[in-house]
Amino acid sequence: MPADDKRRQKKLERRNAKRKQRHREITKHRNLGLAERLRAATAYPILDCLISNTLIEDGICTAILSRQLPTGEVAYSVFLVDRYCLGVKDAFGGVRFRDEYRQMVEKSDEKLDMKRIDPADLRYLVEQSVEYARDLGLEPHSDYARFSAIFGDIDPEQASLQVEFGKDGKPLFYAGPHDDSHKCQRIIETLRESCGDDGFDYVLPVAVLDGNPLFSASSKGLHVYGPPESDEEP
Repeated sequence: MPADDKRRQKKLERRNAKRKQRHREITKHRNLGLAERLRAATAYPILDCLISNTLIEDGICTAILSRQLPTGEVAYSVFLVDRYCLGVKDAFGGVRFRDEYRQMVEKSDEKLDMKRIDPADLRYLVEQSVEYARDLGLEPHSDYARFSAIFGDIDPEQASLQVEFGKDGKPLFYAGPHDDSHKCQRIIETLRESCGDDGFDYVLPVAVLDGNPLFSASSKGLHVYGPPESDEEP
């Protein structure tokens, strides 16, 4: 066989070997359960680390952490963080092709005005909000443990973020549009046990009139308010 043909054949063999290895990696990742895939993703670089610009004003924000996989896909976790009271209200995520993931982030940015944040700050915010809520007797969303696996070795002790938990020195339970009456009552009873009758505040929806702001009952009487737009999935 001529030398040029041998070189071409070896080059083709190397290319086929790389293609087979890539296929094995994709198959391996797709055969893992979601929790295992998120844990495995911690070996790969962070792609995005984002929070919405609602943390200070509304006390609630959406946080997104994602990692770029060698398969071309993106592993990501999303947390709905309530620094006033509930900690992590919602947690979800998955593995998507990069184009699909990017569309999700762009939609979130349009609706929630996302900004970049240091990974240590994001982990600190999420975990400290969970600890604050647990001290009140309130557990995070049931999927929190599964999706927080994406943090990996991010060190929250390197965080520089300054966050006040609670509002005006007290927990403030601000019921969202998906919090039904039974859930609200359960949370208020838990807060009453841990904080006493005067140790917390709350705001509960009563009615919506033709899309106008909610009339609400609260620990400070009846008033009108509009639910935070950030209390929605991106």
